[in-house]
Amino acid sequence: MDDKSFLMVFGAWTNQTMIADIAETGAMFYRKRRIMEKVKEIEKAENPA
Repeated sequence: MDDKSFLMVFGAWTNQTMIADIAETGAMFYRKRRIMEKVKEIEKAENPA
């Protein structure tokens, strides 16, 4: 395998890994947002103003 082919394969692999990491981060932020919304709902129900 020549250098260009290796770099193309390595680049494709790193891009795929990076996209998976970004997707995982997005899912984590979504879960965090949903948890924070639930916490606010619970706090609002416990302390009606």
